[in-house]
Parts: sequence; structure tokens; C-alpha cells
Amino acid sequence: MAYDAIIFDNDGVLVEPVTLDLLTAAARDRTASEAQIQSMRRGEKDTYADVDALAAIDAPRGIVSTNQQATIDSILEYHDLGALFETAYGREPTVESLRRKKPAPYYLERALDDLDAEAALFVGDSKSDVEAAHRAGVDSAFIRREHRAETVLGTEPTYELDSLWDLHEVGGVPLAPDGPARSGLSTDEDA
Repeated sequence: MAYDAIIFDNDGVLVEPVTLDLLTAAARDRTASEAQIQSMRRGEKDTYADVDALAAIDAPRGIVSTNQQATIDSILEYHDLGALFETAYGREPTVESLRRKKPAPYYLERALDDLDAEAALFVGDSKSDVEAAHRAGVDSAFIRREHRAETVLGTEPTYELDSLWDLHEVGGVPLAPDGPARSGLSTDEDA
């Protein structure tokens, strides 16, 4: 079975998460979003180096984040990632959006609809990401970044990854024949 879309969480998957004190010091979504945008501009919310692996994925890609939509839009623009994704969802600054955040599948289902996906893979770094995928009826890949080294999951993910490059080894993830390859890996041609 080939996946017809790959959807990613944002913080901790594509970009480095900010410290919790930055978020808890700001009580309102607008303030938290602005604090994260300023953090990114100071170089404290950079993309992970393995984001380059996404360019080789030959399937529609999306983002579903519990973060605010304004933050997601700013990250896509600042890091010039917009061309990698056909859809991107963050929360609106409303009380209702708090009830819709992961593990609720609301935003994930919206992204699936946008991408006309029936067999998708959702890549995340938290219990709520794996649970949202389960509730939406799609496969999940848990990326065990350094900040999640000790995380114990309540729901078993379909795959566990150490890096986004590991997606290239997941059966069903379509790859472009001329996409970037992880440096240092041998290919069949090298053998």
C-alpha cells in the first residue's frame, strides 16, 4: 500500500520546540504566538537539519499543529518551507479551537480532506499526535527526538523514527527518483 499523503506535526518534528516557560509566561494565544515568532527571528526556533528529507517525498504533504495558525504561517514564510506543503493547519485564537486540538482529529481530518487522502501517514513527536492519527484512522510515525527520548506512548505508533530521513525507509512512502538522499548512506549503485 502506498501512502497518498504525508502529514507532519510542526513543533518538535519540523522546527525546534520553544521552552515551555516562553509559552506559559504568555496566557493568551496572540501573545504566545508573537513570543514564538520573535523567538524564531532570534534563531531560537530553527528547522531541524533533516527537514531536507521531505523534498524527496513524492506525495502531497501537510502540517497539522496544535500551535496557532499565525505561528505556523510565520514559520513557513520565515524558513521558506511553504513550497513543501499543500496545506497547513494551526489553531485559530478561539476557545473552540482548544476543544479541537490534538488528540482530537479535527485539524488532521481537515488536512486529509484538503489533500483528498485516504491512506495517509501522520508524523508526530507526542502522545497526542499518535492518538490523533489513531482517531482519524490513519497510520502514525513517532519521531523520537532528543526531547522525547524518554516518552512512553499509550497508543502504539505504526512506525518509530529517529530522523525524518527514516521516512525514506518506510514502505509505502513514495519517493521521487531524483530527490535528495541522506549524506553518508550507500545506495545500490555504490555496492
